[in-house]
Amino acid sequence: MGRSVFGRVRAASLILGSLLVASTAAAQPGTLTGKVTDEATGQPLAGARIQAVTQQVYTLSTQAGQYTLRGLTPGQHSIRIFMLGYGSQTRTVTIAAGGSATLDWALKAVPFQLEEIVTTATGDQATRELGNTVGKIQTAQLVETAPTTNLAQVLSGRVAGVSVLQSNGTSGTGARVRIRGVSSVSLSNDPLLYIDGIRVAADAPAGAFIGGGTVSKLNDLNPEEIETIEIVKGPSAATLYGTQAANGVIRVTTKRGRAGAPQWTSWAEAGVLKDTYTYPSTYFNKRVGANADCLTWQEKTGVCQVEQRYSLDLLNNPASTPFTTGSRQQLGASLSGGSDALRYFLSAETEIEDGVLKLPNSEAEFLVGRRGLGSVDEIPRTQRRPNHFNKYNFRVNLTSSPRSNLDISVSSGFIVNNIRLPQTGDNFQSMIGTAMFGSANPAVFATTGGYGFSRPGNSIGEETYRKNDHYINSGTVNWRPLSWLSTRATVGLDYLGYVDEQNVLRGQGCVTCGTENQGKRMFNRLIDTKYTVDLNATAQYSLLKRIGAKTSFGAQYNHDKLFAVFAQADILPPGIISLSAGAQKSLNEQTTDVITLGTYVEQQFSLDDRLFITGALRIDDNSAFGAEFRSARYPKLSGSWVVLENRDRGLLNSFRVRAAYGATGQSPRPLDALTYASPVTSSIFGQPSIPGVTLGGLGDANLKPERSREIEGGFDIGLLDNRVNIEVTGYNKRTEDALVLRTQPYSVGGVSARLENVGVVSNKGIEVSVNARVIETRNIVWDLQVEAAGNRNRLVSLAPGVPPIVGFGFKNIPGYPMFGLWWQGLTSFNDANGDGAISPSEVVVTDTLIFHGSTIPTRTMAVNTSLSLFKNKLRLGGQIDYRGGYVTLNVNDLFRCAFQVNCEQLHDPNASLEDQAKAVAGPRAFGSFAENAEHIRLREASLTYNAPVSLARVFGARSMNVTLTGRNLWIKKYGFKSWDPENNTQSRDDTNYNFVQQAQPVIGILRINLGF
Repeated sequence: MGRSVFGRVRAASLILGSLLVASTAAAQPGTLTGKVTDEATGQPLAGARIQAVTQQVYTLSTQAGQYTLRGLTPGQHSIRIFMLGYGSQTRTVTIAAGGSATLDWALKAVPFQLEEIVTTATGDQATRELGNTVGKIQTAQLVETAPTTNLAQVLSGRVAGVSVLQSNGTSGTGARVRIRGVSSVSLSNDPLLYIDGIRVAADAPAGAFIGGGTVSKLNDLNPEEIETIEIVKGPSAATLYGTQAANGVIRVTTKRGRAGAPQWTSWAEAGVLKDTYTYPSTYFNKRVGANADCLTWQEKTGVCQVEQRYSLDLLNNPASTPFTTGSRQQLGASLSGGSDALRYFLSAETEIEDGVLKLPNSEAEFLVGRRGLGSVDEIPRTQRRPNHFNKYNFRVNLTSSPRSNLDISVSSGFIVNNIRLPQTGDNFQSMIGTAMFGSANPAVFATTGGYGFSRPGNSIGEETYRKNDHYINSGTVNWRPLSWLSTRATVGLDYLGYVDEQNVLRGQGCVTCGTENQGKRMFNRLIDTKYTVDLNATAQYSLLKRIGAKTSFGAQYNHDKLFAVFAQADILPPGIISLSAGAQKSLNEQTTDVITLGTYVEQQFSLDDRLFITGALRIDDNSAFGAEFRSARYPKLSGSWVVLENRDRGLLNSFRVRAAYGATGQSPRPLDALTYASPVTSSIFGQPSIPGVTLGGLGDANLKPERSREIEGGFDIGLLDNRVNIEVTGYNKRTEDALVLRTQPYSVGGVSARLENVGVVSNKGIEVSVNARVIETRNIVWDLQVEAAGNRNRLVSLAPGVPPIVGFGFKNIPGYPMFGLWWQGLTSFNDANGDGAISPSEVVVTDTLIFHGSTIPTRTMAVNTSLSLFKNKLRLGGQIDYRGGYVTLNVNDLFRCAFQVNCEQLHDPNASLEDQAKAVAGPRAFGSFAENAEHIRLREASLTYNAPVSLARVFGARSMNVTLTGRNLWIKKYGFKSWDPENNTQSRDDTNYNFVQQAQPVIGILRINLGF
C-alpha cells in the first residue's frame, strides 16, 4: 500500500479530531418523549424510527409505542418519523436547554411508501436524499405469508433490474444474481454481499465435478433471520463501496430485538417436491435383414426398410424413472425483546430436504445382483437417494445502549450446511442423461439396460458432498459525541470453511471412466476468510436557515484470504476410502490474498429539506493492482428534488425527480499483475523425482481495475390518494479498461494468456416499478406490484490487435452482447422430393458461426399480487414471472439427434418437417438447436389463514397463521422444445447451454407460525 493512503487516513482523523476539539461548549441538550399509535385503531406501534432532520440523533419506539429521543440541542427542531406500512410525517417542536418536550404521533396506514430509510456506505439515509434508486425488500414481512426456502427465492422478481438465474432444480444448488446486465469479460459478474455491515462470501465454486450446477453461499442465509434486503444497483449508487462494487451490492440487515417483554416466534413447515415434466424417450428402427438403425429419411429414400419400430421410455416409466417425490422439513424458533439498555434477538432453525432424484427401481435390482446383496435395503441410502441436504442456522444479535449517545451492536451467525449432490448434466454419469444417451435396440438391452455410457447402477457408487461451516460475525459502535456529529465503527470476520468430497469404493462407480471403478477418494478443503473494518464520521449542520449540510469522512479496510488444499487418491484397496491408501496420489496447495484500503469524503447540501445535492470521492489502493498503478479514484455526484409531497387527496400526491453519476471498479485477480513461478515435480528416468519450478504467470505492472461509470436518472410519483406509486429509472453504464485474458505468443513459453485492460462494455436500460392498491374496502384489499426492466448489453470495443474472445458456443465481439450464442446455423430446408421427410441434402447450413441472440434475459417482468379477504383473515398471494429476449442452446435434443442418433425426430415419420430439418442439420450446425428461451412461469402462489386469537390460545399462543404455498406451478414456453428453458448447465455467463439438468420441481409447502 502506498504511503499516500495512510496519509489520507491520518488527514481525515485530524480533521475529525479538530472538529471535536474546536466545538464550543453547547447548552445542555434536551429530550423528546412521546408515543406512536395507529391513527385508525389507537394501538401502539413498535419499531417506528423518530429522528431529527438536522441532527445525528434518532430512536425507535418500543413494543408499547413509547420513545425517548435524547441529545437535542435547545431550539426549534424538525422531527421526522418513519414506519413500515405507514406514511412518514414531519413536525416541529421546540426544546428548552436541559428540558423535555412531548410529541405524540398518530400514523396513517398507507399502501406503499414513497419515502423510507435505507442503509448507505455513510450510514442510514432517507430515500428523499438520494439521487439514485435503491431496491428494498421487507423480508420479515414476506416470509410470514409466502414461505421462501432460500435467499434466491426472496430476491427473484422483487426488484426491477435484478435477475436471478437458476442453473437447475437440484436441491442444495443455487443461482446467479445479475444486476443491470453483465460488465466483465473475464472476471466475476456477481454483486458484493454485505451482512450487517461486513463483506461476506456470496459464492464458493464446487470443486467436485458433477456435470454442472453450482452451490451458492447466498443460500446459507436463513430468510427467517433477515429484516430487510437492499439492492444497490450500480456504480451511480455504489461509488463509496469502492473497488469490487461495479456489479452492485446486496445489503442484508438481520433482525434486532426491540425493548419490551420477551416474544417467542416458532415456525414449522413440511413440503413435497415433484418433477412434473415429461422427458423424451429413445428410438430405434430395426432394418430389414440387419440389426442396424433405419432413419426416416433413409427409409423414404430407399436406403433401407424398417422391420420394427422400437422406443424405450426409461425416464417416465415407473419401473425405471429416476424421479420420485422429494420432501422437506423446516423447524425453527426465535426470541426477541429486552430493555432500552440491552435488546436481543436469538434464532435457531433446522432444515432438511430430499431432492426428487433416486436410484431407479430396475437399477436397484440390477445392483442387488451385481453386488450379491440380499435386498435393495442393503444399498446405502446415500446411493438410493443421491440428492439431500441438511442445514442448521443459529444467530445471536445483541444491541446495547449504555448511554443516550452510544449504541453497541453485535451480530453472530453460524451455519452448518451438508449437501449430497447427484451426478447431473454434462457428464457420462448424469442421472437424466444416461437414460437419454442409450439405445432402444432390444438386442443390447440385456447388456446396457438401455442406458448410454455409465448406467445408474454403476455410477451411483460415486458419492459427492459439499460440507461447510460458515461464521458471520460483526460488531458496530455508533457514538454521537455531539448533537451534530455521529461516528460509526464496524469490524467483522466472515469465516467460511468448506470441504468438497467425492468417494468411490473399489468395484463401484463408473466402469468406463478411467480408474474410477478401482476406487477413488477426493478431498478438497478450503478456508475463505474476509476481514472488514469500516470507519465513518458524519457531521450534520446548518449553513443558513434554509440550507443544511452534511459532511462524511470514511475509511474501509477489506482483507480477503483463501487457503486451499486439493488432494486425491486413486486405485484403492477393497472396502477402503482413504487418501493414504491410494496407489496414485495428487496434492496441490493454494493461497491467495487481496487487501483493499479505501478512503472517501462525501458532502451534501440541502435546501428546505427538499432539494439535495451530493458529491463524493473515494480513493482505493488494492494489492492486486499492478506495481505501476498507484490508486483508483472514484467520483460521485447526485441530486434529488422533492417537488411535491404530503398531499393526501387528488390525482397527484407526491413527486420526486433524481439523477446520479458515479464510478467504481473491479480489481484484477490476486496474481494477475505478478510474474511468478509455480512449483512442479520433475521426473528423470532412473532417478528420484526432484523439485522444480515453471513460469506460472506473466504479469502486467500497469494492470489496473476495470472502471465502470454510470449515469442514472428517474422519478418517483404517488397518485390517486397515494394508492399508486410509480418509480421509473433509466441508466447508462460504461465499463472501460475491461480486463480480458489476452492470448500470448507461444515464444513466451508456459503461459498461454494474461489479463490486460483492453475492453469497453456498455449496459443501457430502463426499470419500472409500480405498486398499486387496486381495491380497498372493509373486507377486501387487493395490492399489485409490477417490476419490469429492459437491458441492452454490448461489448463496445477491444484494443487494436486483440481478436474476439471465443469459447464453447459464445463469442465476445464488438457490437454484440457479451457471451452471446454463436454457432453454425440452419438457414433453410425444403422437402424437394415431396416424400414427407427431410434428408441431409435438403437442408442449408452456414459455413461460419452466426449470432443467435443474447444468453441472458434482456426483458424481465414480475407481477406480485396480494388479496386480503374478510378483514385479513385470508390472504392470497402469488408471483408470475416473465423472461424474454434471450436464447438457449437445447443440447438435450442436439446431443440425442446429432451424436447418439436416437431421437424421435429422426425415427418418427410423423415428426414435423422443421423438427426433422433441425435433427439432420445438427451434426453440421449446432445452432439449429438455438431456441427462444422466452417464457412465463407461475413462480409462486400462496394462501394464508390468520387464525383468531381464540384459536391461537388453544395452542398457548398470542398469534397463529397457517400458509399453504406452491412454487413453479405452471410454465408457458414460446419456442423452447425441451423441458426447462431456465436451465444453465454450468451456471456460468460463458459456455451457456441447456443439457440434461433437472428441471425446477413443483414445490408444495404447509407452514404454521406461532407467536408467544
